[in-house]
Amino acid sequence: MTTPPTGAGLTDSANHWSRVLGVSLRPWSGDSPLTLLLRGAVQVALSCFFLWLAFRLMTDDSLRAYTAETSSTRMFGVLIAVAAIVIALIGVARICVGLLDSLSTRQVSGTVVSVRDRQTLDFLPHSLLQLVYHRNPHKIETRRRRTELVLDTSTGTRQWTVRKRRLASGLRPGATVQLTVTPLAGHVSNITAAPRS
Repeated sequence: MTTPPTGAGLTDSANHWSRVLGVSLRPWSGDSPLTLLLRGAVQVALSCFFLWLAFRLMTDDSLRAYTAETSSTRMFGVLIAVAAIVIALIGVARICVGLLDSLSTRQVSGTVVSVRDRQTLDFLPHSLLQLVYHRNPHKIETRRRRTELVLDTSTGTRQWTVRKRRLASGLRPGATVQLTVTPLAGHVSNITAAPRS
């Protein structure tokens, strides 16, 4: 296995911490462009509804007949509006990432370093996990799993979240593969044996 080049900067550091923590630091890691577009559209639609509801709470005088605390109702409306705007902005960002990812993919070649299922906080000893989840010990086993694929590439060690587990089912450390990935969310749509040079 080749030694990853040093000084690769922020990307190398982010990949290192992603591997240590067991969670991807890339927003919406591994999500397909279609998934991003649909979820973003749902977020924006729900945010619009709650903005309308907040506007009604803040401005509709007919609501005064049902509540004695007009100022608290308006404050509640402001809080709903702020939350809806934040969620709408995240939804718009998700849609933008989905659109950009749908327009281009790239090929990444490298040697498989590891391919395994990861879970949140899986870097902790099991005894410490039991302390973290002592209120609900069954939650230790119900944590969401993700398949982490780590490659040694020409630009350093990189990791991706593979949503389609069947794509990574036959991979073994040491194999040389080529991934088809989207540039922003890192959606892996295909894994093939890398062509021999």
